Amino acid sequence: MIYSVMSAYFISVLFLFIPWLLFFLLRPDLRRKMISLSVKGSIAGPISQFWYLTDYWIPFKIFTLEELIIDLLFAAFAFSLTGIIYNIFFKMKSIPIKKVPRTHFYKCLLIAIIILIGCLVIFTNILGINSIYSSAIGFLILTSIIWFERRDLIKVSIIGSIILTIITFIGYRMILIIWPNFIHEFWLLENISGLLIFDIPIEEFIWFSTWGLVGVLLYEWFNYYKFKKIL
Repeated sequence: MIYSVMSAYFISVLFLFIPWLLFFLLRPDLRRKMISLSVKGSIAGPISQFWYLTDYWIPFKIFTLEELIIDLLFAAFAFSLTGIIYNIFFKMKSIPIKKVPRTHFYKCLLIAIIILIGCLVIFTNILGINSIYSSAIGFLILTSIIWFERRDLIKVSIIGSIILTIITFIGYRMILIIWPNFIHEFWLLENISGLLIFDIPIEEFIWFSTWGLVGVLLYEWFNYYKFKKIL
């Protein structure tokens, strides 16, 4: 059977949308958080492809409007689900620690943008390092800043990263069962290490584990929230 990258992307979006919708319906307390994260993800995801599509993978020869919409949806759902991993797995809600000025949110957002975009520009555009490594460096730098400010989120960060990495592994193995050549067809393996773990580039584990460290706590950091067990 012949598969297209669009069909794989579309199936991936469906796999993400189903749990997203389920959690949205079952956890009213997370709806605001999920929508907020989805909006941010729908912006950040397509922007990141400006780098990833040049040196990491190339699923699209021409980035059409249809492909942009699917990429936007994928990023929105993935970003949001990453942010609620700890809430879902440990039955937590996110609540304000105390009321803070709105400028706190913009300060954190600005720091995140400067670090993540800055790392891609400096390490990839200037130094020629593959964008997947550059973004991972950015995630680690941003994580260290958040850990320094919010020591209560360190445990959340580490556990969330582990869970996301495991979920990523399962997801890729499911895709590879259906489409064994998926990685070799669309990943630019010659630009990275070429090291595969169960036919999955090690860079995927690097990216998702470092993204997990920061992605699971961005909302709490931006809004000065904390996790609290649901009684």
